[in-house]
Amino acid sequence: MTSSEVLGLQSDSRHRDSQGWTPQLWAILFVLGGALCLDALDVSMIGVALPSIRSALGLSTSSLQWIVSGYVLGYGGLLLLGGRAADLLGRRRVFLVALAVFALVSVLGGLVSDVAAHHHVPRGADAQPRVQRVHRLRR
Repeated sequence: MTSSEVLGLQSDSRHRDSQGWTPQLWAILFVLGGALCLDALDVSMIGVALPSIRSALGLSTSSLQWIVSGYVLGYGGLLLLGGRAADLLGRRRVFLVALAVFALVSVLGGLVSDVAAHHHVPRGADAQPRVQRVHRLRR
């Protein structure tokens, strides 16, 4: 037995006869590459949003670390949950369901941004007097 046979590197006649990738393989590569780009975009998005979060909520620089840590912890936990679900339910099914949920939540997020643009939502220093008035009324 040669070393290539032991390692499973033996060439198969199916691989030698094929001239290229089928359209189905290209489609799979395109979808998986797009999902990988969305994943990278999602991870880097928190870094881009930190200055806006800081100014909107009036947080200190050290408080922003808690936001990053919470985001990464939640992200990692959901990755573990998704991996386990893929083991139990099948990779393709979990991938397609997760992609559909991502698309739905993205659409809902876009709609919420449109609604918030038409209504004044108190944030930061604007919200503080309102909260103080509510506390005075409760007493």
